[in-house]
Amino acid sequence: MRRVLGHLSWYSAIMIANSAIGLLVVPATIYVVGADEWGAIAVGQAVGSIATIFVALGWGYNGPSLVARASDVGRRVIAINSLIARLLVAPIIVIASAVVAFSLAPTLPLASVIASVTVTLGGLGMGWYFVGEGQPRKLFIWDGLPRWIGSVVGVGSLFVWQDVYIFLWIQLAGGILSSAVATIVVIGRGPAVDRESWGVAEAFRGVKSQMYAGITVVTATSFASLPTLVIAAIAPASVPVYALGERLMRLALMAATPIFQWAQGWVPKSTSERPREWRIRMATRASYVLAIPVGLAVAVGGPFVGDLLSGGAVELPWELTIPLGVAVATSTISRVVGMACLLALGRDRSVAVSALYGAAVGTPLLFILVITSGSTGAAISLAISETIVVVYQIFALRKAVAHEHAETLAR
Repeated sequence: MRRVLGHLSWYSAIMIANSAIGLLVVPATIYVVGADEWGAIAVGQAVGSIATIFVALGWGYNGPSLVARASDVGRRVIAINSLIARLLVAPIIVIASAVVAFSLAPTLPLASVIASVTVTLGGLGMGWYFVGEGQPRKLFIWDGLPRWIGSVVGVGSLFVWQDVYIFLWIQLAGGILSSAVATIVVIGRGPAVDRESWGVAEAFRGVKSQMYAGITVVTATSFASLPTLVIAAIAPASVPVYALGERLMRLALMAATPIFQWAQGWVPKSTSERPREWRIRMATRASYVLAIPVGLAVAVGGPFVGDLLSGGAVELPWELTIPLGVAVATSTISRVVGMACLLALGRDRSVAVSALYGAAVGTPLLFILVITSGSTGAAISLAISETIVVVYQIFALRKAVAHEHAETLAR
């Protein structure tokens, strides 16, 4: 128990730091450059959120589970091959995301491009490796600190020079430094590995084996970022409102991150005293308990926090924050049930199918509701999609656990 609490403390420290940085960056940017200009940056970040999944190639999704189950040598092989594949695809994806961000930005297209590149290159990070290894302290020091320092220094530059571009370039430098330092820590030390076990062919063979992981990440992340882009194209005046609501939702989900990251590294490590079935039950219960207050915080407190974050420049109505609260609650459960528990049972396909079902229903609703209700319609479509995803995953997990239990009794 002491070890679990220690890990949760480090993950909580990471969550608090991420939240604090988010609470610092948003109001500072809006105060210095204005809500519309911040909306342009948010569009670039939304584009980058989609692009980064094509750079990450699924490692951020099922990498922790693979690392948790691997030997020391196997972990280093996974890290090296993942880096090779991601470095090869990154330049193409960065250029594509920059073009899209430039085209969609309502104002400040260059700022939107820099923001998109910063988020896109996050796919080169190694945070997933530290999570699977069960080393939140390394995640805090080597992955988190460089990024946080970049953001804090960038915000300081905003007030000194009143120049959003200096802020964005500093933030980009912090993101690149984070990925570089974490990669050196992971790959620069550890057991020797056979030369035949890594290389371009092996790297893309590993990518091919992650077909369901890729489907899940592309579908889920694309749909999560799609509302901002659809609003930018159909109802650009609503971009600052939805972008602030979406940022509030992300900050709330950070509250669930310690449980989620702990579960990713803890559930797969089955022991005779604490078998996987027991660990799954504990992890899912924890997600249920956490989902309710996190969702309510967004639904009820959203208008007040939004007013605080924007300095009164952007108003978040109840009609927007209530569906966003539902989306946060269901997503909190989904992250544990799907990405920790179902993956630990090897049910990649079930998670992928849940994402496809959610997007299949949510995407047409998104276009229809944005036309009729703007940012509120986008939030409603997101809530419906996330609910479909989590309901499917819960039924899939119950079926998978029952199947594994039956197999155990048959042995």
